[in-house]
Amino acid sequence: VPEVGVDGALAFTMAPKLFGNATFEIVLTDNGGVARGGSGVSALARFTIVVEQVNHEPQYELQPMDGPIWEDAAPFVQDGFATNITRGTDQEDALGLQQLTFVLTLTKSSPLDVGLALFGGVLPVVHPNGTLAFAPEQFLFGNATFEMVLLDDGGTERGGKGVSDVQLVIVEILSVNHEPKFDLVAVAGPIWEDSGAFMQHGFAANITRGTDQEDALMEQQLTFVMPPIEGPPLDMGLDLFDGALPEMFQGDAFMGQ
Repeated sequence: VPEVGVDGALAFTMAPKLFGNATFEIVLTDNGGVARGGSGVSALARFTIVVEQVNHEPQYELQPMDGPIWEDAAPFVQDGFATNITRGTDQEDALGLQQLTFVLTLTKSSPLDVGLALFGGVLPVVHPNGTLAFAPEQFLFGNATFEMVLLDDGGTERGGKGVSDVQLVIVEILSVNHEPKFDLVAVAGPIWEDSGAFMQHGFAANITRGTDQEDALMEQQLTFVMPPIEGPPLDMGLDLFDGALPEMFQGDAFMGQ
């Protein structure tokens, strides 16, 4: 309880992390007694102590991300990704006046600095209740690192702080191999008996490892495989090519003997 000393000094000790106001009634007494109609109590006075709010930084804890998350996966939602979310003090939470916002900032990504394209150009979102949500873009894999903070709108007056400490969020989307593709054009001809070695550029066209990203990375090795199907007349088979399979090069050429 606040005290007023006989010298008129007001003294009290503040409880931590609390603000508000309190009104008191105060009288001054003496020990002279009330004999012969005397009075030992002063008139009543009132005073109010106002303790101004100092905003405390919001806080939260991060939980491990559910996974694994595969390339071409459906939209991802994880409840409780951020937990123990607080505006800063029990009183600020009880009042519920401050609005909380999670902010993510992309700092790096790989491979090929894929960036927000990994999420269709849209930043992942952490809702005020701690739910993480994003939609992986089709045909892309990789990882992205974000710096994440929690903001409140309590202001910075009187040395207040409305931003939490930074935490890192890493989203990893694992690759799923896509089938390679190509288009064939007709074999150039006519080809005459005894004509020797044959080569046709562009016989296989539009060759792709499966996705634009796989093609850009150039990590997958491509190989054309050609088991013979038929060889009339007389089922000549590979004898038609002196026992050797025709070759397809990784570029675009078809070659036969």
